[in-house]
Amino acid sequence: MKKALWIITIIVFGFVMVALVYVKIESPKMVAQYNKTSVVHKVINEKLSLKQLNGFLSLAEDEMRSRLGDPDQVIMTGPDLIYYGYVYSKLGITAIFGEETDKPLYIECSNRVSFLRVKSGMNFGQVQRKLGKSVIREQSEGIWVLSYKVRGLLVSFTSNFKNGKDSKLQVSNESTQPI
Repeated sequence: MKKALWIITIIVFGFVMVALVYVKIESPKMVAQYNKTSVVHKVINEKLSLKQLNGFLSLAEDEMRSRLGDPDQVIMTGPDLIYYGYVYSKLGITAIFGEETDKPLYIECSNRVSFLRVKSGMNFGQVQRKLGKSVIREQSEGIWVLSYKVRGLLVSFTSNFKNGKDSKLQVSNESTQPI
């Protein structure tokens, strides 16, 4: 009986040691995952601001993945699908990258993201009533753009319709032009 109790004690001690080693090895990964998740949850629970979007625009691709986690989806976009985008559905943004730089060329916002009282899906008339008059121009054949410079950023609405129906809200640095 004593011998069986001693064997059980050794086995339990072995399991505890293996568990402690596993936790020690996995802890940094768990903390990193928690930090990524907490950043995303913090942003989701707040209203996404231009300041935060500007911060995302300044992140290199690997920094964005480190801070926001892996994207929900990677898409190809732009003329002839020459750009790729990281879709972060919970945040309502897609960061668009090209070959020129490792930082996003622009961030496209879903209609869940609203700032300055505007959002994707508004037509150009609705946007102009909120942000003031601006020139509507044809950027390329069949793509219409309405842009504003706001706090060092270029806030653009693009649409396949001249009146801006079903527009997409894009934010970029002033020096970068969205497609």
